[in-house]
Amino acid sequence: MRSKEADIIVTNHALLFSDLQHQAGILPTDTPLILDEAHQVEEVASHHFGVTFDAIQFDRLFKWFGYGADGKFHSRVLGLADLTAVSEEAEAFSKATDQALARVDDELNDLLTALQSLGKKREQRQTVRFEREGESFRPIREVAKRLEDRLRTLRTTLRQLHRLLDEHKEHMTFKQRAVLGDLKAFIGDVRDIESVLYETMLTRDDDAVSWVELNLANRKLTSVYTQPVEIGPLLHEHLFAKRPTVLTSATMTVSGRFGFIERRLGLDHEDVRRVVLASPFDFKKQAKLFVPSDIPLINEVPLPRFVEQIADSIAQIANVTKGRMLVLFTSNELLRLTHEAVKDQLDEGYTLLAQGVSGGSRSRLTKQFKRIDQSILFGTASFWEGVDIPGEALSCLIIVRLPFAPPDQPVMQARSEKIEATGKSSFFELSLPQAVIRFKQGVGRLIRSKEDYGAIFVFDRRVETTRYGKQFINSLPAVDRIDGPLETSLAELELFLDEKEKTGLGNQR
Repeated sequence: MRSKEADIIVTNHALLFSDLQHQAGILPTDTPLILDEAHQVEEVASHHFGVTFDAIQFDRLFKWFGYGADGKFHSRVLGLADLTAVSEEAEAFSKATDQALARVDDELNDLLTALQSLGKKREQRQTVRFEREGESFRPIREVAKRLEDRLRTLRTTLRQLHRLLDEHKEHMTFKQRAVLGDLKAFIGDVRDIESVLYETMLTRDDDAVSWVELNLANRKLTSVYTQPVEIGPLLHEHLFAKRPTVLTSATMTVSGRFGFIERRLGLDHEDVRRVVLASPFDFKKQAKLFVPSDIPLINEVPLPRFVEQIADSIAQIANVTKGRMLVLFTSNELLRLTHEAVKDQLDEGYTLLAQGVSGGSRSRLTKQFKRIDQSILFGTASFWEGVDIPGEALSCLIIVRLPFAPPDQPVMQARSEKIEATGKSSFFELSLPQAVIRFKQGVGRLIRSKEDYGAIFVFDRRVETTRYGKQFINSLPAVDRIDGPLETSLAELELFLDEKEKTGLGNQR
């Protein structure tokens, strides 16, 4: 394997943590490691050390063996039996396998139906957290146990069939032995599904959080998830205790301190050396921060009024910047409503692109935004980081609301409960630092080179009116801030952009 001989290996978080979880040995485990974008490690590692159960796993299983379909693999297995003169015994095992698959299918359907009963709302798609030892989950656990028993019976039958054929493999060609190998792999797949079922619904784990994502229109799209609440102990066991590790990111600190990331990754008791490097960009010269005082908070006015105010403000700013604007949302619904309101207010010549509305991937929307003059791009979720738009295509960034994670998201909820149980505030220990880091990521979309310049608008006055809001501003590089009504901000924005054009910074792009 080339990775064993390489001096430097460049990979991504997904492969690294998948390799650690499964102990696959794809990557070396004792060499120094540099983890870039380290602010993402907690979420990525939690995902990979978690387990997911869904009906798609069974669909692959059924199709692969030929159950309820063309039966091609099934036929090939029986063909081996004919060649090795054990066709009668193999045929008996084959019938037993069909019966076992049918019973697995029945129990799976019963389980998916039982899981649907956890839905408490009328929405088609729902996320519901559950306690595996809770009384309301007991009927589901009973169905899951029956499914586990059916899977074990299926695996036992297949192992007996494999053993029967394997005793005669010396008479097989290479191609025929490959079919036997496929059968063994199939048995392994059944065992893996048993394990996933057990870990998500049948075993007790006080250090994990479990939830189900339901689609009431199609129960086959039901998924059950289990993830560790705290990833620190697993990172210590699999990573930090085994190799020297360097964590890097432009957004690991909150107000210049590493305390949050150290606590979340379990590094608060490790021997850690800390270095903070100054930004290579001069935000004092290249950027200006605006916090309009006359834009209401979302809980101060009815939602339609809030959307109207946001849309009107975006349109007014766009007329000064001539588009070239990225608007970041924290809610798909608010993005959609604002898109509907803004498109009727923009003058001709502007192009409005919106994630989840205009169609296309993040990459495609970003390319369109760069290519089209006077364009405005609305984004949520993935647009807060990983989007690189250097140069004249982007001169204005708007953050509509501070990016706090939804408190009812299962993993967030479980982590908060664990913090509260120690007598600490989950808001200050978790929600706020997470939002600050996300905020820094969003602001980082604007200035991507020493030639870039632009304006940052924060429509959420909590950065000014709350005690905790200062942490958002204090976590940014030093930048001039303009307060006051939007009218004042627009005048200052026009002066700022004119100055950059006259001084030539705009022409250096």
